Amino acid sequence: MRAVELAFIPEAESSLINLAKAARELGYSAVGVEGITEPVSIEGVTLVPRLTTKNLAALKRFAGLRAYLVEGAEDLKGYPKLRRFADIVTVTDKALRRLGPKEVEKLGNLGLPIELQLNPILRVIVQGQWLRGLRALLLAASADRVRLAVSSGGTNPRIIRPIEVKRAFLEVFGLTQSHSFEAVITVPSDILPRVVKG
Repeated sequence: MRAVELAFIPEAESSLINLAKAARELGYSAVGVEGITEPVSIEGVTLVPRLTTKNLAALKRFAGLRAYLVEGAEDLKGYPKLRRFADIVTVTDKALRRLGPKEVEKLGNLGLPIELQLNPILRVIVQGQWLRGLRALLLAASADRVRLAVSSGGTNPRIIRPIEVKRAFLEVFGLTQSHSFEAVITVPSDILPRVVKG
């Protein structure tokens, strides 16, 4: 099974060719990319359109990977509707500082994979901030109450994280090898091919 990278948010100078080359070198077969409208294959890597937003109407109309953005508990008020509009729920580093067990339970009830973007999380950790919501999500994942999908959340090809780094991050925070494999390999590899096939 080849791995996929769910989130790439290109900077102005980032080229899709450089992205595809970097992804291929790291063993990725597909990447979800913000700002493109059609799937494209470059260097043997499929680049899949991705939209991350809180606007449910925009998600409904979008043909590609649809990611609902959660920045805080207030974004989960109408959460049952999300099943019809989103493929994943992207939890920001801001949300990870604030979410508690009650919000994580709502996310689990939703039944959608919960995306953690590694680069923003690492920035917050380096700044010495406590991520209460990350702990709650990892505990829920350990108990099989939520399904995690870990992405790099990279803005340029140099900071797409290798598969091993993503898995090591989760395992350092207490997830088992099987849970980390699921979050880094299985769940993302289930999501993107389904999106491409429509």
